[in-house]
Amino acid sequence: MKQILLLLVFISFHSMADFSGHWVDDSDSQSLTLDLIEDGNHLVGKYCFITNNGNRVDCSEVNDRNINGEIKGNIGIVSFESTFGGVGKATLSIEKNILTYTITNYTPFVNANMSVPKIIFFKKTAQITGEKPLANKKYNADIVIRSPTGGNITFSQKKNGEHYDDNSWGKIIFSNHSYSADLSRDDRTYIEDGSSKVSPSGKYLIVNSVSGGTVEFGDGTSKYVDRAYCSVVDMSNGCIVSDWDGEACGYTWTGGGDVLANSEDAGADVFDFNSMRPSINKMENKLSSLDTRRASNMLRCDAPSKENIDKYQQLAKEDEKTKKIVINAISDYLQSIENEASISSKAYLLTAPDSNTQTKAYLVPGDKIKIIQYSSDNKWVKIGYINSKGSPLVAWVKAESVIK
Repeated sequence: MKQILLLLVFISFHSMADFSGHWVDDSDSQSLTLDLIEDGNHLVGKYCFITNNGNRVDCSEVNDRNINGEIKGNIGIVSFESTFGGVGKATLSIEKNILTYTITNYTPFVNANMSVPKIIFFKKTAQITGEKPLANKKYNADIVIRSPTGGNITFSQKKNGEHYDDNSWGKIIFSNHSYSADLSRDDRTYIEDGSSKVSPSGKYLIVNSVSGGTVEFGDGTSKYVDRAYCSVVDMSNGCIVSDWDGEACGYTWTGGGDVLANSEDAGADVFDFNSMRPSINKMENKLSSLDTRRASNMLRCDAPSKENIDKYQQLAKEDEKTKKIVINAISDYLQSIENEASISSKAYLLTAPDSNTQTKAYLVPGDKIKIIQYSSDNKWVKIGYINSKGSPLVAWVKAESVIK
C-alpha cells in the first residue's frame, strides 16, 4: 500500500502531458509552429510564427531556442523571446492530442504589428525526443547564410525522400536588424549545404531551388520531372531581384565584383540580374495581377517612396487580396517621414497639383499630416494622412492650407 501511495505522489509531481514534439497550426494567411522538448519539469524549444500573409516572420534568427519555462502539473508556463525584441509569456495545456497555447503577455506581437491569435490550437505532426543535455544545446537542423551587410537567410524544414536532392529544405527565411520575411514558395524546395558564399560586396546571394511533380501520360504511365531555378537575393532587404532557370544558373561571381558571368575570360557572357529587379513604376501588366507573394517581394525591392507612392496607393485600391499588406507599407512609409504639419483651413484633396483634379474629400483644421513634397511652383503640397482607423491616404492640397 505504501508503494502505491509513493507511486501516486511521484506521478502527481510529473507531467502526464507529452509536450515534446513538432506542433503545427497552418492556415492560408499564417504558419505557426512549435518545437518543444520536455526535460523533467523543464520545457524548452523554439517557435516560428509567420503571419500577415507572410509579411511578419518571428522565427529564431539562429538555431537557439526561444522558448523557456517549466511544467507545473499538466500546465506548461513559458516565456518566449521575439526576434523583434521583447519577451512574452504563455501557458500550454494538452487535451485530446490538441495543444492549447494561450498567450498571457502579448506585448512583443503588438510592438511587431503581428496578427497572432491570443489562443492557438496546435496539432502534433512529429515526435521529438532528447535527453537532458538538449535543454542547453542548440538546434542543429537549420542552415544560416550570413552577409556582412547584416542580412541572413535561414534554410529550415529539412526535406527527405525519393525525389529530394541532398540538403533540400522547405523554407527560406530572410532576416535583418529591422524585420524578417518568408521568401519560400510552396512549389519549390531549396538546395543548400552551408557552403554558399555571398557576392564579393556581400550584398547578394544566389539561392538554388527545384520545382518538380509527376506528369501523367495518355498511356497510363507517369514520370517525375523537375526544373532547377536560381534566384538572386538582395541581402540588405530580402528582395528576390531575379528568378531564373536555364544556363544562367551556372554563372558565378567574377571579377571581384557583383558580376555574374559564365567564365572569368574577357568577353564572357554576363547575366544582368539587376535589370530584372521588380519596380512598381515599371509594371506593364495590371497592378491587380500581383498576388500576395509577388506584392510582398515588390515592397521589399521597391519600398514606398515619394517616387512610387501613387502607384502603391492605386494598388491598394485595385487589389483586395494585397490591400492589407500594401496599406501597412504605406502607413510605415508615412510614419517614417519627419516633416510634419497640420491643416489650417478646410482643405480639399486633389489627385494631382492641379485644381481640375479636386475630389469631394477634404481635411479639416487641426488634422495632422506628413509633407511628402511640394510642387515645382510651391503652390501645392503632396501630403500623407492617417485617419483615426489607421487607414493612410496620399493626396495633394493647396500649400496655403498647411501650417508647418
